[in-house]
Amino acid sequence: MAATRETKEARVAKLNAVQLERKKQCLIKVDEALERMQREGLKINFNTVAKEANVSISYLYKYPEVKCKVAEIRNKQLSMPKPELAQSSTAKSQQKMIARLKDRIKRQGNEIDKLKEVNQVLAGRVYKVSELEALVERQEKRIKDLEARLREFGSPVPPPTDNP
Repeated sequence: MAATRETKEARVAKLNAVQLERKKQCLIKVDEALERMQREGLKINFNTVAKEANVSISYLYKYPEVKCKVAEIRNKQLSMPKPELAQSSTAKSQQKMIARLKDRIKRQGNEIDKLKEVNQVLAGRVYKVSELEALVERQEKRIKDLEARLREFGSPVPPPTDNP
């Protein structure tokens, strides 16, 4: 019995030593992955670190020191301002774009001027029509007055003619 107890304790001690070594290796892989990702400017979160270090996400959460380190770096990344994207357009393409926009503005200005002229012509026509309508109303009133006067004198009123 004593021999089995000693071998069992030896096996447990060996398993503990192997587990401790495995833990150290995984922690080193995680640290290296974090450094590499920071150097390359990659997005750091538990998912990406787990893939980069070839460990499970639950492993990262299992050890508080690893969990805190990943969370701290992730939070630093979130609070940092995002780098502005380099402008892809060159000065030449910007000049072309400016020239096109100026040409467009010029064409639209000409179109506006033409539309203003058309608007003025139409406004004149509307004025003439309103004047003619007022004249027609006055003439119709005069005709009614004349018909009423004719009736007063007893003369028959001729029927209206359709000819203008």
